[in-house]
Amino acid sequence: WLAVRGTYSRGFIAPSFAQNNARSINEGFITQVTPQNFQAAHGNDAYSQPYTLAVITQGNPKLKPEKSSSFTLGTVVQPTDWFSASVDYYHIKIDDAFTQADYNPAVNAYFAGQPLPAGFTVTPDQPDPQNPSASLRPLTVSTQFVNASWIETSGVDFDFEGHFKFSNGIEWISSLQPTEIFYWREKTQGGQVQSFVGTQGPYQLSSGAGTPRWRGTWTN
Repeated sequence: WLAVRGTYSRGFIAPSFAQNNARSINEGFITQVTPQNFQAAHGNDAYSQPYTLAVITQGNPKLKPEKSSSFTLGTVVQPTDWFSASVDYYHIKIDDAFTQADYNPAVNAYFAGQPLPAGFTVTPDQPDPQNPSASLRPLTVSTQFVNASWIETSGVDFDFEGHFKFSNGIEWISSLQPTEIFYWREKTQGGQVQSFVGTQGPYQLSSGAGTPRWRGTWTN
């Protein structure tokens, strides 16, 4: 009624056609807040207030495959024929993970009047009707898919399951499966390590569903 189990695995995934085809373009939108000096130059009018900025990501033929390594270690306990429980620790690391390049340095450089980082293009908006001679806000920022340094996550999966049979032929199966995520972090090309556990990110992967520290399902 007791078992100990573990796995170790390695894998890779090639970039998709949308990620490595130079003609492939993905577009998303964010709310951009302009710097205070930009707002002051425009007299704090509507043009200088938060607005919708288009982020365009193009396929990159130079993308390398993602490579992963992972291991698990856990135990299964089934002391009776109607109840079983398991707990498994997992650790996953992905190198050269596919991601969108961080557009913030390009937008910040544009507002500061500095040269854009390599690989970025910014298209300016139309002039401010109330201040036509003032600097233009960025309308779009374009970049490519890139390989991030690494993505790493670790946590524990639990599984509790009960099978209940009644004399009238009815059977009830109840399963509870919670997960605790210890960490979910990503190292970007710039060397910054971002941690997402307990936040709403990474938005591109979760569509805003977030990365809660605890999550689970109960099925009956």
